[in-house]
Amino acid sequence: MEKEFEEYWSAHSKRMLLNAPGNLRQEYLESTKLDTPMDWVCYILPVAAGILIQPHVNLKSEVLSWAIILLIVVVLFVFLQMVKPFFQKKKSTIQAIDQIKQYYYERYKKYGLDKMEPWN
Repeated sequence: MEKEFEEYWSAHSKRMLLNAPGNLRQEYLESTKLDTPMDWVCYILPVAAGILIQPHVNLKSEVLSWAIILLIVVVLFVFLQMVKPFFQKKKSTIQAIDQIKQYYYERYKKYGLDKMEPWN
């Protein structure tokens, strides 16, 4: 994408996400909600795994032990966030943002920066 658009997007992305057309905005808002069992599993499972693994990590350094547990929890959380869209109908937040960004990029190519947003 062009540099001018990327700079505009980085400066105004929050406003543009919330002012996107209805169906795109709704997909974005739905992707951020914790309203399905899979959403909850993606938050609870990494914490539960960390709690269950912690007693079995026997290192001399307590700080290193906690760092390893934290690393396991974070990696498991990221992995579950990546596979979550395959197990449910709603899009991931990244997919929804990319779709909105693509919509605005198409408007940018057609109208330029002056009339990129619908209210201009």
